[in-house]
Amino acid sequence: MDTRLAKGLHEAVKPPAGIPPCALPGSLDELLRATAWFAPVFHALPTTVVFVKNTRAEYLYGNRTLLQRLQLSEQSDLLGKTSADVFQSEWGRQYTEQDLAVLAQGRAIENKLELHTYPTRELGWCVTHKFPITDTNGNTVAVLGISADLESNRDNNPRLNRKIVRIEQYLHEHLDQTVTMKQLEAVSRLSAAQIERGFKKIFNITPAQYIQKLRIDRAVALLRGQMPVSEVSAQCGYSDHSAFSRHFKSALGITPSEFRNLCRRTADTAE
Repeated sequence: MDTRLAKGLHEAVKPPAGIPPCALPGSLDELLRATAWFAPVFHALPTTVVFVKNTRAEYLYGNRTLLQRLQLSEQSDLLGKTSADVFQSEWGRQYTEQDLAVLAQGRAIENKLELHTYPTRELGWCVTHKFPITDTNGNTVAVLGISADLESNRDNNPRLNRKIVRIEQYLHEHLDQTVTMKQLEAVSRLSAAQIERGFKKIFNITPAQYIQKLRIDRAVALLRGQMPVSEVSAQCGYSDHSAFSRHFKSALGITPSEFRNLCRRTADTAE
């Protein structure tokens, strides 16, 4: 099998929870006992936040890095609270909404680029993963999450980050439209050169590559549903269906129609 096709198939059928069946905990208590075993390792990660939350999106565990960023001295100060409670900002509310969505849908959030609070109390970029954890009966019992910094404190630029996040929000809201550099300049009040440098510094890709990634991510989500492929193409900002198929195949190694059929076969097999 072609290597790119094999990679595309692997990504397409990857379990949403990201946890192999043999590793599923029998209960929430078992999960917390396992977390306790690895706590010394989690505490030793200075630029990575690790946490576990219950079905109400309340913290059951947070590593030392999370406590330090929240300026909390004890685990007991964190337990039983949501992100909205402890961050007390728009970001905290968004984190809690993410948690509840993962719990309700049973689908992981992976490689989510977002802003969070650095030890200096400034906003910096991180990559977040959140996985729904199910017990042996198939019930969702918790959310396991990890957020890794993209920048060091020395390299962090809060002013630039705030402007880049305006661009990111604009892109998410207008992904079904053609987006020009002039529009991004107006939204961020940065020059085209500053935007290019900012994206390469933070995300290691150009703005055009970032937009392409967002569109493919949205297409993958929509193709799992019943929306016609032509409508998926339009919703992802492609006026030309052939261009959509070409970019999708370039990214995943299979066409949108092949991806949809694969998802359906996988669902039928699971049933």
